[in-house]
Amino acid sequence: MTTIKEKITAMTKEALLANKAASMDGVKGTQKEKELKEAIKPKLTTLRSIEAAIHNKEIEKKAKLTEDEIVGVLKSAQKVRLAEKEALVNAGRDTEKLDVQLAIIESLLPAQMSYDEVVAKVKEIIANAEVKDRKLIGIAQKELKGKADGKLITQIVNEELNKWT
Repeated sequence: MTTIKEKITAMTKEALLANKAASMDGVKGTQKEKELKEAIKPKLTTLRSIEAAIHNKEIEKKAKLTEDEIVGVLKSAQKVRLAEKEALVNAGRDTEKLDVQLAIIESLLPAQMSYDEVVAKVKEIIANAEVKDRKLIGIAQKELKGKADGKLITQIVNEELNKWT
């Protein structure tokens, strides 16, 4: 099983090779070279920024990051870009570059559970839990961390708790 960090490194190397291939002798200095490099630039920039964020977090922690911590860094990067995208949409501006960046980040994140899977898991957690109050949100968040969106988990737990009361 490849780690997320290995996947990022492989994608970066691939983008660098594609960038280098764009500078081959046959197209060097041409419009086609510029177009090829412009197409690769957002991917390369995004991957490098993610690598830098991971590296900075490792320096801050003074240790290598676990897979869960790397997922956290990716989710933070995703949140930032989603907020930027929302601001650009509200301003009526183009979001194409952010869409590319978000697609790259989402391809690195582990697959998220579907709504129905989250509901089933939350029902299981509630059935097995000794408490039947808002503490279940924390329990469910901890158990489903990285597998489902936190807001969705909270929403489903609240809905299920309302059924019990």
